[in-house]
Amino acid sequence: MNYSAERTPVSKLVVAKGDEKYLWVRKSGKGWELPGGVIEPGEDRFEAARRELGEETSLECGELQDLVRVEVEDENGCANAYILYTDEFQGQVSLGDKHDNYEWVGQEEIGKLDVHHHSAFAKPAVRRVREYLQE
Repeated sequence: MNYSAERTPVSKLVVAKGDEKYLWVRKSGKGWELPGGVIEPGEDRFEAARRELGEETSLECGELQDLVRVEVEDENGCANAYILYTDEFQGQVSLGDKHDNYEWVGQEEIGKLDVHHHSAFAKPAVRRVREYLQE
């Protein structure tokens, strides 16, 4: 992702299966991340999450909930990352051209993921998903 001098709006999605496993996708050659990406002009965070989930995994999702918003800053700039949640989805995972693998990962396995450096903020968010949903 290329950052501009402004804060790039990003929408990421925690997709949960009934057995408390969460969908992670591996960016080809770069590491694991939650599905999602840049919010395009004219989109809100929910529309972007739905679009990105479809593009990256071919899944369609139902109701979305806000979990948390974080600011991410590195040598390339800043991003506002909205992390959303759904446990309502349909379809079979079929990856787009930017990802080469996917995994349904439980809480105890999250620490073992080699996460893409732009997605490091996602690990603590997924670990605390139950807390966020109760607030």
